[in-house]
Amino acid sequence: MQRKPILFLVLIFLLSFQIGKADGGKAGYAGAFLQLTHQARAAGMGGAFVGISDDASAHLSNPAGSFQVRKRTLVATYRKLDLDRKLGWVGYLQPVRKEASIGISWINVGVDEVYERDDRGEIGEEISDYQNAVTFNFARQMSQEIILGVNIKYVQHNLANLSSYGVGFDFGIFALPVSRLRMGFAVQNVGLKYTWSSGGYWKKFNELGTSTKDEFPVNFKVGASWMELKNRLLTSIEVEKDNHQDAKFKAGAEYWVVDRLAGRIGYNGSVLTFGIGLRQEFKKLNFGLDYAYLSDEVGIDSDHIVSIECSF
Repeated sequence: MQRKPILFLVLIFLLSFQIGKADGGKAGYAGAFLQLTHQARAAGMGGAFVGISDDASAHLSNPAGSFQVRKRTLVATYRKLDLDRKLGWVGYLQPVRKEASIGISWINVGVDEVYERDDRGEIGEEISDYQNAVTFNFARQMSQEIILGVNIKYVQHNLANLSSYGVGFDFGIFALPVSRLRMGFAVQNVGLKYTWSSGGYWKKFNELGTSTKDEFPVNFKVGASWMELKNRLLTSIEVEKDNHQDAKFKAGAEYWVVDRLAGRIGYNGSVLTFGIGLRQEFKKLNFGLDYAYLSDEVGIDSDHIVSIECSF
């Protein structure tokens, strides 16, 4: 009776291995902040979440996964990044009857105390540099085994006195082929790009600007998760690959020591991650607190992520 689940896991591993061999350069591109993990639970498991996606952050990994959350849920996250960068995220998820769910979230990332310098290196005025992403999510169960989902994304970037925005889409599939096994696939940032015109900035220097388009890399994710030990142990694997960078392998595990306390460990590319989670019920409210620690492969600073959520 165990052959079928094992076969699915073997297939997902082989697919992950083939994607992982694909070539791609490592470089910075538009929307890099969208490639970060924005929720502490997922981050503590190495970001291997496309095949789990069962909390209010589900649509950030797999737009279809949010259907699994059957209560109204509000969540907020703060992530301290290196180089004085800060990232915040808030989201809300609402089930619709017993067949669909809708959600909305807002990500803000920015850096303080950035200053202009002229050609002699002298410091000028302070420059604003921040980005926002607002995501609308819809997921619907098509059958007992298949869930489909879509995100509509609006992104905006302010840099100095310049501003640009873009609209794009994410698509996801979530499958439950057998008991205890879940599989996910997602395509992100379809059609997303910034269009910049620097004439407004250079006008104060009596110079002409230029116009350019900055496309977001299209990102692909595939993964699977497996439950064991009476649903106390959850393991997950994932491969993420965009059309510019090398594939990244992720793996994670979550173990509920008791009903209210979980420990987590993960591997994200070459970064080890750790986390804990606490749950507490109060009448009809369910509260959650999650923390994740991400070691840094380049030795600058480690990242710390804290998330809180409330379902009702």
